[in-house]
Amino acid sequence: MMVQKNTPRIYSLDLLRGVVMILMALDHVRYFFHTDAQIHNPEDLSATTPILFFTRWVTHFCAPVFIFLAGISAFLFAERKGKEQAFRFLISRGLFLIFLELTLFRLAWDGSFEGMHFNLLVIWAIGVSMIFLAIAIKLLNDKMLLIIGAIIIFGHNLLDGIKANPETFFGKIWILLHESNFFKLTDSISVFVLYPLLPYFGAILLGWCCGKIFSDRFDKMKRRNILLWMGVGGIILFILLRFSNLYGDPDQWSVQKNPAYTFFSFFKTTKYPTSLLFLLMTIAPALLLLYAADRKVPKLFFPLIETGQAPMFFYIIHLFLIRWIAQIGGGFNTYTLAGVYAAWIIVIIILYILCRYYRKYKFTHRGKRWLTYL
Repeated sequence: MMVQKNTPRIYSLDLLRGVVMILMALDHVRYFFHTDAQIHNPEDLSATTPILFFTRWVTHFCAPVFIFLAGISAFLFAERKGKEQAFRFLISRGLFLIFLELTLFRLAWDGSFEGMHFNLLVIWAIGVSMIFLAIAIKLLNDKMLLIIGAIIIFGHNLLDGIKANPETFFGKIWILLHESNFFKLTDSISVFVLYPLLPYFGAILLGWCCGKIFSDRFDKMKRRNILLWMGVGGIILFILLRFSNLYGDPDQWSVQKNPAYTFFSFFKTTKYPTSLLFLLMTIAPALLLLYAADRKVPKLFFPLIETGQAPMFFYIIHLFLIRWIAQIGGGFNTYTLAGVYAAWIIVIIILYILCRYYRKYKFTHRGKRWLTYL
């Protein structure tokens, strides 16, 4: 594996990023390929199957873990380049992501630019969260960032009872922040917010604060202990809160027709907007993976590391690649779940080859500034 010189990398972070990107591709292949994708929610316990539920559930790790990693990466960037340069990069990177969401990714998802309806998806949420993070690190110290991030993550479900009126200015702002909903920006422009911002801003803040333990100056053994106890503690807290049905998610679990579906109900937490339990369910196990990979990453996992070092390139290419394969391979939503997994394997192989060549180009052309955005 080609290693970038003069810039120390923490391969456990690249590995985790690569894992969530591969899982993300599975979810998007399912969206374009599976016969039931446009018919019912794979987490609808009245209509799903165990393998379909798992196929959807395992991909829930992608968005929260990726934005948590974005916060860590932002901290490490600031440590190398300084907060002022990190501020400028986060602002420009955030604006770039918002632009992509409204243009290139709209084309990838919808297949055209027809109509004036805009879906604000995960890339938009990441972009705006980066801009908010840039402003936050400019104004506040790390202790305050940690406090604010923790308050948002652990307290935002207290706001679930507030319902927006999409026709008012406050209602539109509230939808952007905390309620997955639709509103009309003008008579001719409509907006659907799938990923409200508040929990993801909290996640990127906590990622920034967690970045300190990945510093070269931080004791590695202490880092492993912190990752272990945060991961274990997060899982225990998730189990206790979820079992109690008292707080952390607007949808309670319940006994179902058999133990397997009761188990599914327990782990069926709310993604839109992202609940506290959803974040605990996804980020806590990710911390344990970072702990496990912190000592040494086996060579077997190097392809995941290489993939994880080209996240934006991967994201741009994978959407168009999946759409193209679906179009030439029988049409959208015409495959069984077995076909979905077969297509996913093909997509991953192609993407790995492309990412491998791209990262070689990127590491040998570090002077090209535009490459920092991909």
